[in-house]
Amino acid sequence: MGVLGDSQTASTLYGNWPSDLVGGLNTDYADTMKFTPENPVLAHSGYDIGEAAAAIDADLASHSFSSDVHQYIFFINYGIVRADDETEANFKSNYQYVIDALQAKFPGCIIFLTYPAAGTVPTRHAIIEPWIDTLIAGETNVYAGDDESVWLEGGDDFATNTYDGVHYSAAGHAAKVIALRARTLAVLGW
Repeated sequence: MGVLGDSQTASTLYGNWPSDLVGGLNTDYADTMKFTPENPVLAHSGYDIGEAAAAIDADLASHSFSSDVHQYIFFINYGIVRADDETEANFKSNYQYVIDALQAKFPGCIIFLTYPAAGTVPTRHAIIEPWIDTLIAGETNVYAGDDESVWLEGGDDFATNTYDGVHYSAAGHAAKVIALRARTLAVLGW
C-alpha cells in the first residue's frame, strides 16, 4: 500500500493513519496475503497536486518498492490547493499526471482519491469535488476515497478532528482510518 500526500499524510505528530489503515485492513482480510505499507510514504509537507506532479517521477524512481507485492493500492491525499491549481485545467492535468505515473509503474494498481475539506476557502470543496469525480469517471481502477467535508469538518468545523484547523488530531487520524477502511472494503468487495 502506497500513500501520496502533503503534511496531513507525512506528519505523524498525533497519529499515523497510513499505518493504522494497514493494521485495520489486515484485521478485515483473513486470507494469507496481508497489506503492507510502503515506508516511507511518498508524502511531502506543503505539497499541492502541482508540486506532487512535478516530483512524482523522481519519487517513483528513487523509492525502493517491495518486489513481492501482489497488487498495489495507492491513496492520494492532498489537502492543499494553491491558486495555480485552482483552475480546472491545471488541477486535472496535474492529478492526471500523478495517476498516469502510478499506473505506468504499477499496471492494475488501485487508486483512491481523497476529496479535500474546504478549510479556509468554503467554496473550494464544492468546486473541486466534480473535478475529482471527472478524473475518477475517466479511469480504470481509480475510485473515490474519503470525503473530508464529511468526517474532518464534522459537525464542529474542524474542532475535534484537527489540532489547528488543518492537520489531523488523534481523533482525526482515527476518523480518516474509519472512512478509508470502509471505502476500501466496499471497493474490494469484502
